[in-house]
Amino acid sequence: MDPLPPIIRRTPTPPILPTPPSLASQPSVPKSGLLSPATPNPLKKDKIDIEKIPKSNSFATLKQNCLVKWLIPLPGNLLASGSSSIICIWDLSTGNCIKYIYNEQRNLGDGALLSGNLLAYRDDKQVNIYDIAKGVCIKTIQAPAGNRLLALSGNRMAILDLSRIQIWDLSTGEWLRDLYDGNCIATCFIALDNDFIASGSGGPIFERSAEHEIKLWDPNTMFLRFVWNSLTGGSVKQTLRGRKDQKHTGMINDLAKLSHNRLASASQDNTINIWDLSTGECLMILYGDDPAEKLTVLSNNRLACCYRNLRRSSIKIWDLSTQECLKTVYPTVTVNSFASLDGDILVYAAGDDGIITFLKV
Repeated sequence: MDPLPPIIRRTPTPPILPTPPSLASQPSVPKSGLLSPATPNPLKKDKIDIEKIPKSNSFATLKQNCLVKWLIPLPGNLLASGSSSIICIWDLSTGNCIKYIYNEQRNLGDGALLSGNLLAYRDDKQVNIYDIAKGVCIKTIQAPAGNRLLALSGNRMAILDLSRIQIWDLSTGEWLRDLYDGNCIATCFIALDNDFIASGSGGPIFERSAEHEIKLWDPNTMFLRFVWNSLTGGSVKQTLRGRKDQKHTGMINDLAKLSHNRLASASQDNTINIWDLSTGECLMILYGDDPAEKLTVLSNNRLACCYRNLRRSSIKIWDLSTQECLKTVYPTVTVNSFASLDGDILVYAAGDDGIITFLKV
């Protein structure tokens, strides 16, 4: 019998991608300002590598080549992504970076959107205000140390600084007031209706006993409107009426404003609590497998949460009507930032390479 012919395995030929122009042939670009989509970034370390890779009808990715700290959806089908040294404005209809802002100090922190401008906190106790249309910094405000930034109405901003929330006037650059408790470490905050601010905490500053609170503040005064203490009950204006087994036992990592006057809180104890802002009652608890870190609101009464442990990140899509988990996604690397587009598309940035992934949910 004749021997069988050898098996030849044919590997599909990968598509030929266009070769980017040489950086040496490009004109010099200032370290802060605007780059057109056709002009590559001359900085090798933080080079913008726009990579639009359709993986299926539900997925697409962009790549920024540096760790992305925050994502902010913008009007006009745009998306802002910020790292320690770069802010990119992406055109989602083309997948191109249409504006590029470079921070020479490489110390940008949290970002926020206010009246068509971007706010970015800097580690050297300054806040930069960027004009999105021009892609340049139009104003810098001296501010105290903080870790979170929030835009308010009336051209104001709030800075979260451990035990206090500071309110600043962006027109004059002046400090207006402090919302101060002093007992607990504030870990997150969001803006609610009527310009109120909800803040979550991670335990007392000077004591070891863990107290995890949700507070509702009025930024126009120095008056604490409500205190919800998830272990012992608030004693200032209103006490959380949830049972003891409904209360957070870990640090509160994130908050999200829901429809029908509800609030969601994500905790280190692997749970998401849904609260009624009118009564202070806990309506439901959603249980995860890992600490709940980030929340974003989706359409059709759904909520997305990013869970994270030492080894992995996972994203769960919850149906708040049935309290069921509709889908779980396991990114291959750690998720650093999280947002939603029009309530139907989930966008997250993961890994040190700044891979921005879009997921239709």
